[in-house]
Amino acid sequence: MKKLLLLPLLLVWFFGQAQTTIQPHAMRFYWQNGHLFQADSLGTVKGDFVGDISIYPFGTKLIAVTIGKATEYYPFKQLLNKSGVPYSTVSVDAAIAAYTTSIPATTVTVDTTLTNSSNPIASVVVKTAVNGLQNQIGTASSSIAQNSTDIATIKANPTVVQYNLQGTWSPSTNTPVLSTTTSLSASSAYVVSTTATAGVSSTVLSGSAITYFNGDYIVATQAGNWVRVAQAATVGDGTITQVKLDTDTKSLLWQQNDPASGYSSKLLDPKGRLLWGITLDGSFEAGKYQTSSIAGSALKPSSVGLAQVGTDVTALMWQTLDPASGYRGALTDPKGRLGWGIRLDGSFEVGKYLDNSIAGTALKASSIGLDRLATDAQSAITNAGRPTTALDALALAAKRRIDFLMIGDSNQLKDGTGWDHGFNYALGNRFGLYASAIYGPRGNMIQGAEFGGTGNFGTAGGGLTSLENYDLASEPYSQIADGVTYNSQFNGVSVAAGATTFNVASALRFWYAYGTFTTGSGSFRVGFRQGTTPYTTFGSGAVINTNTGAETYQLGYTDLAANSGRTGLALEAKWTLPSSTPITGPWQGFFCRLEDTSKKTGVSVHTLYGVGGQSLWDMGTQLNAYSAQKLKNYFAEARRLQLSQNLKPIIVVYVNSGLNDQNEDQSPSLGWRADMSPTSANAYIDNMEAIIKRAEDVYEYAGWDKSELYFLLMPSHPVSDPDAAKLISYRKVCSSLASRKNTSVVDLTNLTTATEMAANNWYLKQANGVDNDVFHLVQAAYEVFATRVVSLIPVVQ
Repeated sequence: MKKLLLLPLLLVWFFGQAQTTIQPHAMRFYWQNGHLFQADSLGTVKGDFVGDISIYPFGTKLIAVTIGKATEYYPFKQLLNKSGVPYSTVSVDAAIAAYTTSIPATTVTVDTTLTNSSNPIASVVVKTAVNGLQNQIGTASSSIAQNSTDIATIKANPTVVQYNLQGTWSPSTNTPVLSTTTSLSASSAYVVSTTATAGVSSTVLSGSAITYFNGDYIVATQAGNWVRVAQAATVGDGTITQVKLDTDTKSLLWQQNDPASGYSSKLLDPKGRLLWGITLDGSFEAGKYQTSSIAGSALKPSSVGLAQVGTDVTALMWQTLDPASGYRGALTDPKGRLGWGIRLDGSFEVGKYLDNSIAGTALKASSIGLDRLATDAQSAITNAGRPTTALDALALAAKRRIDFLMIGDSNQLKDGTGWDHGFNYALGNRFGLYASAIYGPRGNMIQGAEFGGTGNFGTAGGGLTSLENYDLASEPYSQIADGVTYNSQFNGVSVAAGATTFNVASALRFWYAYGTFTTGSGSFRVGFRQGTTPYTTFGSGAVINTNTGAETYQLGYTDLAANSGRTGLALEAKWTLPSSTPITGPWQGFFCRLEDTSKKTGVSVHTLYGVGGQSLWDMGTQLNAYSAQKLKNYFAEARRLQLSQNLKPIIVVYVNSGLNDQNEDQSPSLGWRADMSPTSANAYIDNMEAIIKRAEDVYEYAGWDKSELYFLLMPSHPVSDPDAAKLISYRKVCSSLASRKNTSVVDLTNLTTATEMAANNWYLKQANGVDNDVFHLVQAAYEVFATRVVSLIPVVQ
């Protein structure tokens, strides 16, 4: 039975037809016994760890795996195994066998071994069939050498490419030995063993001397010679080789040069004259035609050279200085005084004239320095260097506003606390809270220790279907029918007494979104009051009529002036105050939120989804069930109060799961892996990535910059020492996502143990005091561990 525990509450490759572009993809591999192995779905590394390796799709059947110049081919159907077990190495022979089973009729694949004395070089030849060639090597009795015309055809056809796939590996350094070469003399015999779908044949070829580097190609040229081509010049399916380029296009490319010329490579102009050359010692040389020409053509009379630039312009450029001055380079003002200098040791120096000047010119009295800019203006400047991890992004809450959106199981909102309270507590203590969460008027949120959700509205009916596209995912709208009145103490946003990280004494703004109608006499009046006895009214807004003659969506607000007398008090911002003006239908409410308008930094913490008994599969399924528009509405509101400060928004999405995933029974998993084992680590990471993708898809749908999105991933807390194998596997596989851009992963087992948790009574005990509920925590534990997670956030200087 699914989910008994919590009842209370990288990269995909699609290989279709022949590919026209070779795209590398990073994967995690290790090296062992001369072959590459992919780390298994649990992130296990056996042997010598290599790290991220370039993966190149090759044709429709093979993948080339490259480290430096060491390469092996794998059939993609085995490399992308969905079973979740460790991947095994595939020999070159096995790869070719897998490839040739369904190879097109126009293509022949040959497994070739070149032998020179005792220096064998394993390689694979991939040949596109030319006239008469396929028949010659398609039968066991035939030989490539039987027909000299076919040999000439092979040599004349540049699509015949021979790949060295194995290279040489140094166990001591775990790196390819790139300098290893094998020289094949003109008198050496090239023993070629060919393997095709129809049979095997052999022959002996002779040729000119070749120096063969590990990882390079040997290519047949138009002249009939075998030449070496560096691996960087990979020829893939659909690519255009140099022989197909016209002369003027080739002139734009660097040319390999005869060493006798004194240059290893060069760039020529259309007339064959040297523009730039790399000499044999590695130095760089500019041809004389560079002085007043581009590619040998004289500059137009209107061109401006450096000698023609005035001193007022050159003063804005970095100057190269005599080392005797003590500087390598400097930026000077028009009077020649030092503005910025780079010393000989590489250190940096600011000239005294920059203290109150720009390039030696005193600032005007009205000039504003960086230290006088408001936080939003400073953030607009510093946004140029965006953080690259979720923890780094959260660190900026010390200088600007950040929104933190949470997704989880019953631990998210457990008994009115959970991780929702824990991170409100921890992030609030570190940065302060600038606003409450987004609350819908229907009251499906549990009251937390910082902020309370809303209560149920009584009468349903009366809402406008024309406004349903304004609904927020996970926060459905409420409605009151025409002529019905409603007055309840449970609606709006409440702040608990003694809350120190959200300042109830500050200048507050209660935001609310509602619909207007073409009929009826609906109205409502929002207000603020003390949340505990004597329930003093702090202020009210004007009466708002819902009949405006048009069906529209409206976003309104009511302000409450700062008052130190409210310090430490419980506060409620409500759609209607009890014993005051009631809500009269027709009425339709979408969401509400409370903002501290004076706070320009800090965090706003939201629970986007927190439901008991849910696994990542359930969470992802529900996010997919929400329309892209309704998810956009939710994220738009999370972004809005940052945009109001002229900030480029930063949204950190937090995901916590693992305990329920051990009992998941739904398959396949939601991502590209489509894993059929619902409790496997492979399914776990697939579902996690599907949640990430859903958020990114919403940003793409909305036309927003996806670089605004960050992800903090935290598998479930430890419940025993050691934990169950599945839970351990989830943590391991999730850690692989830490290398993903804009992502951080926190493993709680690095911050605590089940032994520590039990010793501190941090697990939730049942009412009878006997049974221990280790799957949920007491409020203090959520606070402790959220604080430990927040302590991982770096300090911004």
